[in-house]
Amino acid sequence: MADYQKRVWAEKYTAARNSDNDVDYEALSKLTQFKAFKNNPEELQHHEPALLKEFYEVYLADQALKADAHAQTAGSGSSKLSQRGGAEHLAIEQCDTVAAQQLTAARNLAPLA
Repeated sequence: MADYQKRVWAEKYTAARNSDNDVDYEALSKLTQFKAFKNNPEELQHHEPALLKEFYEVYLADQALKADAHAQTAGSGSSKLSQRGGAEHLAIEQCDTVAAQQLTAARNLAPLA
């Protein structure tokens, strides 16, 4: 699948999931961007697992780059405190509230030790 097709698929997939619906592969197969799949929605749907895996790998790589950039930016202060702050920020950014609370508690207890 070409990059432009992946982009269209991702938009349709996201819209369907955000509205708690399944992807309408019948309608998707009739779009001009998917001429190769015309009247063959099953073949188009067959690509879903591979596309989801590919997008997830890109997401993980993007998160790693953001975490690395944040760690480099935070490196100008006290390294231990910066690392804790970076981890806390990353946990919050990824909506891991339990991890964020644990990191915040550990940071608050550190001056007492």
